[in-house]
Amino acid sequence: MTQENNKKDEEISSETSSEIDENKNNLMPDESKNALITLMKSGVIFLKQKKEVFESICRHEQHIRRHLSEVNIKLTLDKSNGLAFISGRSFKDDDGEELKTIAKKTILSVYDTLLILVLRKYYQEKEIAGDDKIIIDSDKLTSLLSPFLDLTNSTKSDNKRLSGAISKLTSKKILSVAGSADRFEITRVIKYAIDLTFLESILKEYQSLVEEKIKQKGELNG
Repeated sequence: MTQENNKKDEEISSETSSEIDENKNNLMPDESKNALITLMKSGVIFLKQKKEVFESICRHEQHIRRHLSEVNIKLTLDKSNGLAFISGRSFKDDDGEELKTIAKKTILSVYDTLLILVLRKYYQEKEIAGDDKIIIDSDKLTSLLSPFLDLTNSTKSDNKRLSGAISKLTSKKILSVAGSADRFEITRVIKYAIDLTFLESILKEYQSLVEEKIKQKGELNG
């Protein structure tokens, strides 16, 4: 009886020791914890702005990925371009119900969507032309949005609306202020915001809608 009890005690001790070793392996170093907290707070980390944090994320990538995945958050790490950011992931349970993530989902207006589309298109054109830093000002943005204003019930002089939309994209790190209040750098985050194939197809859809509206106006005026 005593031998049997001793054997059970040894098994329990072995299991406990195994759990302790596993927990030790899963513990995050303080450096990676600090990097994770900074990443969670800002959402986007640029190498050129936060070199130490970015390098910590690279060093402890696996730790950080594992902890983020536990709360359904995806890490995108673009080492060659010095960019790290997090985004919510969409999952479904066994019953087909979508599981929520702690990352906020933003519902964009037509105006906001069009702004992102024209920014992505402009970024693509400038990148192909060889520009390393892509700057755009408010006047250029207004001219790019101009063909689509009929779809947004907006006007060229609707500066308040444009300013509000720019503020949203600045908070998402898609834009950053470049020297003056009306000049902005389009960051590399825009490349991950919209797939190029999707960009081309949706712009065509919006252009078709614009043409249809113009046609309808012509018929009414005629």
